[in-house]
Amino acid sequence: GRIGDQEYTVDESYTKAFEYLPDLREAVDVVRKRVFRKRRPCKSVDTASRGISVEQVQILAEGLQEAVELHQIVDTNRFSEMRGQPLAWESLSMYQVCDYFVKPLTASLKTSYVQYISDGKQQPTWMVSHAWSTPLRATLRMLQSHSTSRHGSQWKSIFYWCCTFANNQHDLSELNEP
Repeated sequence: GRIGDQEYTVDESYTKAFEYLPDLREAVDVVRKRVFRKRRPCKSVDTASRGISVEQVQILAEGLQEAVELHQIVDTNRFSEMRGQPLAWESLSMYQVCDYFVKPLTASLKTSYVQYISDGKQQPTWMVSHAWSTPLRATLRMLQSHSTSRHGSQWKSIFYWCCTFANNQHDLSELNEP
């Protein structure tokens, strides 16, 4: 995996990343406390059945907002327009969500984010196609708006397939399976 410009193996469990970015461990812990609901990953669910609900994205977003407001995490990715600047909720892209939070959160279990937070299959109704450079808060607003307009009062429980959360970011080889 990568955190910014640094390359790490999953087996290192982001120990080096946490040393390289000292506030990252505390920030990831803020998010972990909000989202973690179980001890064992749900490994048996195939990628196509790893939808994430709007409510689950919202809970993650609240944790991310709190984490970046409490802890200064400097973007170290050499390709990022924000390189050298602290992560900010207003501009937190899916690249940053994945690199700085999803991968560290799921590293010890080596699962997708959906497997990390769910108890089993979460069959998506919709598929999200988005630019990873779009701020997560804009993606969340889009999901809330779409879900509300299509599903009314059930909007929080509608599942969307979103690659960042559905795919195991530590082992993308599962994408090659038939």
